[in-house]
Amino acid sequence: MHPDNTQFVSGGSDSLIGFWDFEDLICTGTMASNDYGVRCLDFTPCGTMLSALSWDESKKRSVLELYSTETRKKLINTTYFDSGVNKKKMAWHPGLQVANSQSKKQN
Repeated sequence: MHPDNTQFVSGGSDSLIGFWDFEDLICTGTMASNDYGVRCLDFTPCGTMLSALSWDESKKRSVLELYSTETRKKLINTTYFDSGVNKKKMAWHPGLQVANSQSKKQN
C-alpha cells in the first residue's frame, strides 16, 4: 500500500508489477521491466520509490530492484549472491532510505 493510501501494487511469477487505484480497485498500469518473478513489493516511507524483491531460479540468487513511483522506471538493480538462500520478505527502514530483507534457508 502506498503511504498516501491511494494506490497499491501487485506482483507475481509473471514478473509484471501492477499499480492499482485503491478506491476504484482498477489497474492504472503495469511495469514489465522486472526480469524475475516478484516475491515482495514495498514502497519507501515517503512513497517516491518502490522496491521489488525477486528470485533468479537459474542462478539461485535474490534480486532487489528499485523503481521510481513517478516515472515507473527502474532506478537500480542490485543482486544478492546468496547461494541457496531465497529471500521472501523485505521492508524499508521508517526513517532512512535503507531496505532490509529476511532469509529462509531452502530445504
